Amino acid sequence: MVQTRMMMALAAAACAIPAQAEPARPGSVGPVSVVDVDAGEIRAMQRIEIDGESIGGVTRFEGMSAGEVLYAVPGLIDSHVHYSPAPILNGLQMIAHGVVMVRDLGAATTDILEIRDELESGSMLGPAMICSGAIVDGSPPIWPFSEECSTPEEARAAVRKLANAGVDFIKVYSRLKPEVYAAACDEARALGLRAVGHIPESVDIDGAIAAGQYTNEHLMRMPSEFVPRARQGEGSPMPDWWWHYEEADPADIDAFCAKIAGSGMVQCPTLIVTEGIRKAGDGTGVEDERMRYVAPTLKQFWNMPMYARWGETLARTNPYRLDLVGRLHEAGVIIVAGTDLANPFVFAGSGLHEEVGLLMDAGMDDRAALASATTVPARVFDVDDRFGAIEPGREASFFLTPVNPLEDLRGALASMHAVVHRGTYYGREDLDELMERSAREASGEMVAEEPAGDKRAIVGEVIHQGRYELMFGQFPAGHEEFVITRTDDGSYRIYSSVRPGNGPQAPSDSVYYLDAQKRLVKVEYNVDSRNPTSVVYEIDADEVTTTVYAEDGSVAERTTGTLGEDGTLAGLSWVSNFFATDDLGVHAMEVGERHEYTSAGFGWSGTSIGKAPASLARVEDAPAFEGGDVCRVFDGEAQTPMGMMKTRSWVDAEGVTVRARLVMPFGTLTAELEN
Repeated sequence: MVQTRMMMALAAAACAIPAQAEPARPGSVGPVSVVDVDAGEIRAMQRIEIDGESIGGVTRFEGMSAGEVLYAVPGLIDSHVHYSPAPILNGLQMIAHGVVMVRDLGAATTDILEIRDELESGSMLGPAMICSGAIVDGSPPIWPFSEECSTPEEARAAVRKLANAGVDFIKVYSRLKPEVYAAACDEARALGLRAVGHIPESVDIDGAIAAGQYTNEHLMRMPSEFVPRARQGEGSPMPDWWWHYEEADPADIDAFCAKIAGSGMVQCPTLIVTEGIRKAGDGTGVEDERMRYVAPTLKQFWNMPMYARWGETLARTNPYRLDLVGRLHEAGVIIVAGTDLANPFVFAGSGLHEEVGLLMDAGMDDRAALASATTVPARVFDVDDRFGAIEPGREASFFLTPVNPLEDLRGALASMHAVVHRGTYYGREDLDELMERSAREASGEMVAEEPAGDKRAIVGEVIHQGRYELMFGQFPAGHEEFVITRTDDGSYRIYSSVRPGNGPQAPSDSVYYLDAQKRLVKVEYNVDSRNPTSVVYEIDADEVTTTVYAEDGSVAERTTGTLGEDGTLAGLSWVSNFFATDDLGVHAMEVGERHEYTSAGFGWSGTSIGKAPASLARVEDAPAFEGGDVCRVFDGEAQTPMGMMKTRSWVDAEGVTVRARLVMPFGTLTAELEN
């Protein structure tokens, strides 16, 4: 059937590759001028002693200085990223631009926790990370990797689930109802976690302050507090209060800024993301030379028509955002620099340099703008024992530049001489090589090592086996190998081994259990990753029971839900798309016949099942390839939170998909069965 979730997973899917051999660690760096960002002072002629990954001491350099003076600056912190779509690329580019820590605000929980742990262990090169895991949103959620919450009880349960998984904070989102939002914030506070993210559309600023939301992203809900009216539609995905910003009374804006300052709520404006979307509107984004460092899936995502339409609006309203940020800063509001990485024309590492520049355009001086990406987020996120300053005991993560950043921050960021990351020294040639590695990775030249396949014994008589080659646009996207068997009692099994290309998704192995009528009754789904996942989905009529197993084989979680009206369960297997779907009578469909149903998918957003309204129609028979056998042809559609997904599938007489094409808002994914 229309496996939009499975197909989107493969479009972004990947397994991590280890960091390349690092440059040798020096025992010390000096003489340098150490930048004290908080004090706004320079300590000249210093030697930074490096002890493993930490700073062992900062002492006066005794001796003569030769060559140009280099300034040692604390490593940068990006306070808002979505890291998982391209973790390898992000890591290379972050380090090359002196970014040593990030805060991730939304991804499938299991995936991002694994990336966080790999970054921390050093098995993946990149910055340290704190993360929220899944977003806590209302119904229907905007993003499919969300925890969908319609009641306060569901919100509290979602927060407990995330806390038990080990997230660092809770991200709340736009579609939460006021009482559900309040419950999520309250439960987070009770568990010692901060609530951050979007102020929901149904909650005003006072409600967010009362709920204790700690950080607000993108200046959400702010202009609605003082702008007299909003513009609806016309290129904006929500009511646009910014459009009439000039009609606001300046005294009202200043009073509002004073209220925010008094509340202590931290603001992460992410000015660069609306600039990036503006570039989608005027077409200048695709001309950026940094596009060579961007993953193919993200390039397609950035080219969605929605962004181009929205970009035309942002060309007018972005100056208003700068004005408000300047007023917030003057009022004493705490501001941290973040990029919203993964969104259109926001580039890893260099995007944070641009964000800092935009904060300066808004009115921050060099020191304050630098603090917004170093000392301030280190304190705000309670990591100032590790980041934010060059002092004994803190992590040896800083950059060297010949330009004084307190006098010319833009020049200092643009002329990085070297980066020290966790005690490892990367000179200018090393940084350039990191960027070249990133370009090779983005082009598909670097391929991750393929893990061992599923070792489970094949049960029954083999009636079909094969391999699909997957392509995202012109780029390889991995493959799926499968075996279909018929058992002695007439039932069927599909053994599927999915090996994605480079990206965040881990390889997986699944067994699909079908009855004699080829109706799906059970799926065993196993993820082959650093933190292996084993899940069993059991179907009884329209109910599905999900059992998640711990590594020791014990039951970690068990839930029961419904598949929805005429629902069908789908996973990460292309061959199961049609072979395992006779619960809807697919194999008996006539040309011109159409089915409406609910597509229920698993495997690309953790272990939970996401649902979307879908349809399938049989069209005129045709060969999948020129000169090939005639196949049954099916067109499918599914309306997902990411937009409309459309498929065309060519299926042989045995019910095996020979070729399939998925057209998504951000690209096209194809699967072809090898001869």
